[in-house]
Amino acid sequence: MRSGRLGHAWSLVFTVPIALTITGLMILLAVIHSSIDRQDRVGLGWARAWSRIVLGFIGVRVSAAGGQAIAAGDSYVFVSNHASLIDIPVLVGAIPAHLRFMAKRELMRVPFIGWWLRHDGHLPVDRADPRAAMRSLLEAADAVRRRGLSVVVFAEGSRSRSGIQPFKDGAALLAIRAGVPVVPVAVRGTDRVLPAKSSWLRGGDVRVRIGDPIPTAGLDSKDRRRLTGAVEAEVRRLYGESGRELLAASGAALEK
Repeated sequence: MRSGRLGHAWSLVFTVPIALTITGLMILLAVIHSSIDRQDRVGLGWARAWSRIVLGFIGVRVSAAGGQAIAAGDSYVFVSNHASLIDIPVLVGAIPAHLRFMAKRELMRVPFIGWWLRHDGHLPVDRADPRAAMRSLLEAADAVRRRGLSVVVFAEGSRSRSGIQPFKDGAALLAIRAGVPVVPVAVRGTDRVLPAKSSWLRGGDVRVRIGDPIPTAGLDSKDRRRLTGAVEAEVRRLYGESGRELLAASGAALEK
């Protein structure tokens, strides 16, 4: 086990470059394959293969629980906490659905990554200003509804360096406008594998807990704050933090 400066240097000169090379190669092969066979299962298979290979190379051991209530073929908005870029391959491998991510629009122009995001139908979001972000959200809701997608949203808005930060309303509004259930997801341990704003990539144990779907039928846009509170409370509970106060405040309102 490498630690301290030696471990960080090893990550910079070996682990990170190899992980990026694996990712680029897998994306290239997936794009070539999908241009020949455009069935949806192709994208899912390549994404899960990438997840297994990259996490295995890094030495990340993932334990996942829950998800039994996720129905194959149905659409969901999965709402997760976010502490690391490693959350992405972890969730791809742990959630029993073909996931799309809300990705910054700038990423769509990045070689390899942008190719895959566009090819596999991931959803761009424009964070330049609130109005643009809202348009992106409504466009994503329409895509989820029309194309039967399942989407992952990191509701904190950015990677957190300490615990779970307050959730923003975008994920709840997306689910309400798309008319699909919200599934709370808690990821724990990725902050030790690759902390936010760090280049030190190392192995470790990661835990994923998937909650039961929360229906949005009968809700409208004005209910998004209460739905956000209920989802945040459940993510905190799955994570191991206390969410009782938030759940009590939001759950009763959602039962109206």
